[in-house]
Amino acid sequence: KRNRGRRGLDILQKIQKNVDIRVEISDMEFPEIREVDNKLGAMAKALHAKIVTNDFNLNKVAELHGVGVLNINELTNALRP
Repeated sequence: KRNRGRRGLDILQKIQKNVDIRVEISDMEFPEIREVDNKLGAMAKALHAKIVTNDFNLNKVAELHGVGVLNINELTNALRP
């Protein structure tokens, strides 16, 4: 998990350096919501943001919140010849 976290932070830094992509770090909290996926869905909805993920459950939760989702696995499959 630690290596995945570090890799994720490295990728985030690369994305932040791209001038064509706006990345915003928020300290918004939702103490009334316990589950992480639901917190992410609520935050994305509050910020009018989209979620990019390869997590099936997060994808479904985001859809329930009415949040736009880009699922990396679906994108990969769509681009295969």
